[in-house]
Amino acid sequence: MNGERVLDQVIRTQTATARPGFDLERVVRGVLDGARTLIGAESAAVMLSGRGRIASEEPDAENAVALEVPLPPTAPTAGALTVYARPERRFTAEDRQVLELLAGLIGSTLTRAALDEGSARASLRR
Repeated sequence: MNGERVLDQVIRTQTATARPGFDLERVVRGVLDGARTLIGAESAAVMLSGRGRIASEEPDAENAVALEVPLPPTAPTAGALTVYARPERRFTAEDRQVLELLAGLIGSTLTRAALDEGSARASLRR
């Protein structure tokens, strides 16, 4: 796996998240597309408790193997990041590390969105 590609994905995600009024779903979909590309998977998805599933592409569940990592416990909602690949694909420890890093980015993005939402509600009450 190319470390520069992983770093590029991290920087692009952090930049998108830092923008005022960022689009949460667009940022998460960008991370999913990055996960799919970096891991060499067919599709990627994040399942959020109470929000459902966000997917870059729907997996062919019958003909796929999955690698799933939980979102960090600091995320405002529980969830998991999953990539799906053809059955002949063998996931590595490095693949898991990359997914854990990307799951952390999704957790941070969700935290930012929750903080923005809380600030907006607080300013409406003033």
